[in-house]
Amino acid sequence: MADQSILRVENVSKHFGGLVALSGVGFHIEKGDFFGLIGPNGAGKSVMVNVVSGLYRPSQGRVEFDGRQITGLRPDRIIREGLSRTFQHSTLFFDLSVRENIMMGVRTMASVGLAEAILGTSSAREKDQAIEERAQEVIDLLGLEQQAGELAANLPYGLQKVVAIGMAIAPKPKLLILDEPLTGLVAAEVDQVMGHIASLNRQGMTIFIIEHNMRAVMNFCSRIVVLSFGNKIAEGAPGEIQRDREVIKSYLGE
Repeated sequence: MADQSILRVENVSKHFGGLVALSGVGFHIEKGDFFGLIGPNGAGKSVMVNVVSGLYRPSQGRVEFDGRQITGLRPDRIIREGLSRTFQHSTLFFDLSVRENIMMGVRTMASVGLAEAILGTSSAREKDQAIEERAQEVIDLLGLEQQAGELAANLPYGLQKVVAIGMAIAPKPKLLILDEPLTGLVAAEVDQVMGHIASLNRQGMTIFIIEHNMRAVMNFCSRIVVLSFGNKIAEGAPGEIQRDREVIKSYLGE
């Protein structure tokens, strides 16, 4: 049977001097998954995401994406392989409109296939038109038409999060990593943002979410990995994770 993994993390460790942030962590994400990574503060979640996306080089282990080793590649190279991510803190251009932000996502993060489709055209006008068309597709997909001309700075925080997702999906990634996309949102905004993410997953996009909101993770993810002090302590379906004694101890103490 062919390997359906889009991402394989094998025996990854990351040391910062004497501090062990990750210790021999491994997992895989299959194409079409809605995959969650959870753990208490300081568990190593952000370090893992930064290793996968190329911001950190692992001290040990390897990362494979879509059948190719990407361990140690620069972030821009990894983006062009088809892996896109959001960050905990906003990366929006607040003095640009929603449409212009998403167009920036196409320009700066285009994967190889999309870049060829855009940059391989014969004139600057055609390139601009291709970028505008892709931006419009994303605006339609996320229901942002009414806000398309608004400055990003003027949007409610929940919609700013949606625009950030729009920038990340603009280059048509094979895998979308979402680093705590629900931080700072009220309940209605959480439902709005998770609704968009779930819709992307239903349309075939593989999702890798790192999040503290347990209700959202348990309701939407099909499979979850739990980190604690840099070690993987559990992996499984939401129901299994909720019953796992090590997970309960990690979150609640003895």
